[in-house]
Amino acid sequence: AASDVYKRQVYTIIEDGTAVRLDYYIGSATHLAAPKTVESKPVLEICATCYTGKQVSRIVIPDGIKIVR
Repeated sequence: AASDVYKRQVYTIIEDGTAVRLDYYIGSATHLAAPKTVESKPVLEICATCYTGKQVSRIVIPDGIKIVR
């Protein structure tokens, strides 16, 4: 389920503990939506290599994500 996507992400708490960066996806879905929140904190960044090496063909990135590094 989309709400469980964050459980398949390696992430880092950033912004002095108030936000999240997604670092690596460990799931196997080919179509997914990046989570808006993790641990009740907004996701603000996605690492540019988060989905590298995966067979992901479609990613929906929600409003609010400011940086893809």
